[in-house]
Amino acid sequence: EQPDSPARRERKQETERTWKEHPIREYHKSQDLTKNHASREEMVLGRFEKFLAKSESVPDVVSGVRDVVETDIRKFVNDDLDNDPQLGDRTIIDYLDILSKFYTTLVDNNAIGTNPVDSTLSEERENRDWDSPDRPFISFTQMKTFLKWLDTPFARAFQLTGLKTASRAGETINTDLRCCHID
Repeated sequence: EQPDSPARRERKQETERTWKEHPIREYHKSQDLTKNHASREEMVLGRFEKFLAKSESVPDVVSGVRDVVETDIRKFVNDDLDNDPQLGDRTIIDYLDILSKFYTTLVDNNAIGTNPVDSTLSEERENRDWDSPDRPFISFTQMKTFLKWLDTPFARAFQLTGLKTASRAGETINTDLRCCHID
């Protein structure tokens, strides 16, 4: 089959049409995510979709996620995410990362022309406070005391690895077993 054969062009157009008609459904089908990550992405995309449907600041011409422009993303951040007291700066950046990944996938599948999230995401990364105020400061003396307190070599090695790589408890606990290879 030739690279530009009619059958190939027809299949490509059908794929593009499917992505254009049902972008969120196709996005979820294309992702290989753990259940936890998939539900988080569904939650973020659902929240964004609800914002588009309910918001009076978004023009009526925006009928879905494919019609969004950069100003709609900015309004989502300012009107919805910033007004939620349960969301910290890191969480807002995570939400924008998920939206950016979604729109990059749509661009890759010719469902839209450009990613409307990229510039807002880069601005937010520059302007947000990355130092979490709820993260405690632990001195080296406290870490050393803690390691000496552990009684088994395995426990010490495990905790020392975490300390040296600066991994947090959540990162250690949520290790995806598909990414681990133990011989």
